[in-house]
Amino acid sequence: MFSICIHFLSAQAIGDYRSAATGNWNVVTTWQTWNGSAWIAASATPNNTNGAITIQTGHTVTINAALTVDEVTVNGIMNTSAGIVLTIFNGTGVDLQINGTFGDQSTASISWNAGATWQMGAVGTLVKTTASSSNLWQSNYQGGIATIPSTSTWIIRKVNAQQPAVSTTGAVYPNLTIENNNAAAWTVPAGSSFTATTSSPTVKGNLNVGGSGTNTVDFLMNCTSAAPVVTLLGDVFIKAGCTLRNNGNGFDMAGDLTVNGTISYDANDARKIIFSGSNNQTISGPGLLNIYDLSLAKSTGTVTLNRPVTVDNLCTFTGGVMITTSTNLLTIPSAGTVAGANNASFVSGPVRYYGNNAFTFPIGKNA
Repeated sequence: MFSICIHFLSAQAIGDYRSAATGNWNVVTTWQTWNGSAWIAASATPNNTNGAITIQTGHTVTINAALTVDEVTVNGIMNTSAGIVLTIFNGTGVDLQINGTFGDQSTASISWNAGATWQMGAVGTLVKTTASSSNLWQSNYQGGIATIPSTSTWIIRKVNAQQPAVSTTGAVYPNLTIENNNAAAWTVPAGSSFTATTSSPTVKGNLNVGGSGTNTVDFLMNCTSAAPVVTLLGDVFIKAGCTLRNNGNGFDMAGDLTVNGTISYDANDARKIIFSGSNNQTISGPGLLNIYDLSLAKSTGTVTLNRPVTVDNLCTFTGGVMITTSTNLLTIPSAGTVAGANNASFVSGPVRYYGNNAFTFPIGKNA
């Protein structure tokens, strides 16, 4: 008979740290350290000269003094305090892994050593509440920002006089929420808006204007780059009382559109709303939906109106079918036109036109 002895190697290494409780980073009782066989009370607080550092699920650790860190994994919550400088040191592998929530709440920009990187887990959340730049968050993502999981969440949250910053040119976001917890309504300025003149941003997940905010937000999309429009790969939701100003070239969306608040547009630019998802899409919500140009550019599938929709200027059909009813009508006013309707792209249901000009109704059935 053979005796087999299997040794399981611990994932910890001597000098690693983990949170022991909720608290401030620079308080020693917040921490435990691995001594080679057990987690014991720490005798000092960790920094980049120690081993791996983990914020455990259920713990909130707040940084309230200047600090340099490396090999940090956030499974709970990690916040920066106003005015402190947090430096991300470039060590081995990913230097800041966000599986829980990281609150960028310092008025000072986070300092990134050359080559330092961060990464989001599938349900990680980054909350930005200050006017310090978002550009280094975009450019220092491990593997490139285009690889950020679409299921993680980036929140732009106003909480005081600070105007939380967003990045626009070539930026990529996962789920993106714009919300306002300030006492006053928030009409976003340029630095908190999508205002690219070259490469427009992409949201890989859902865009939520309003989120869980306690007050209203008026978010501006005014990208005027030659191509493309803002790309929204998930659903778009406008909370009641909140506004999305669709100025500039507009946006291309692959998900559903729910307007409980307002979508508006200005007097210039293309101001398009393009439906391009290969899945079936819907337009819903009791809010105010102002559309200048609407396009169906789907490879397959439908766009179902669960509310009446009026297109003020141009409704273009290149691919996909719009489904309407006598209650949920597509309406074209006298100044509006229709282009491109064909056997692969048309309205299945009624269309209303107001005016005396010659008008071809873009209606059909089946194919």
